[in-house]
Amino acid sequence: WATKHLVALPAEFYPYPLEKTLTVGIPLGTQFEYVTPILQQQFRHELGLPRDGKIVVLTGGGNGAELLNKAVLDSATVLLKNFKDLIIITIAGRAGEQALTKAYDSLLTGVDRSRSRVLGFVSDMYRYTGAADIVIARAGATTLAELAVQGKASLIVPAAQLTGGHQVKNVATFEKHQAI
Repeated sequence: WATKHLVALPAEFYPYPLEKTLTVGIPLGTQFEYVTPILQQQFRHELGLPRDGKIVVLTGGGNGAELLNKAVLDSATVLLKNFKDLIIITIAGRAGEQALTKAYDSLLTGVDRSRSRVLGFVSDMYRYTGAADIVIARAGATTLAELAVQGKASLIVPAAQLTGGHQVKNVATFEKHQAI
């Protein structure tokens, strides 16, 4: 019944009539901008992160990504042992924050535990991804657009189980344009 369908990705990805579908992209907040080395340092300062450390930020969106969280948790001991300047920040989602914090508490101690941070939800994601050296994330269209605008190195793991495999399609669009 719609006169026009305005969509984020190529029109053929959507179940709408092509003649009524227009690709317009994804609106992003103005705080998402290309991250220069100076801006990256500013974000690190604002977040109380070391200037010269290596920062990995893991996010699964507002609800977190339980499988990604577990994969990083399972690797944390080795990563932190082998990379003494590494800091792992996991934005676990409100539902996953407490359990993941307990898991890190039982796995790590001392300095290593202080180099692994778990947050439930952040309203300033641009600061965290901007401060990062690499971001591990799901392939939601908004997340991909935000990381692309910031020019962030990313490891993208689509959640293939989501309705219609839209995250796989999102990644395919970036791959088609040689963005990955």
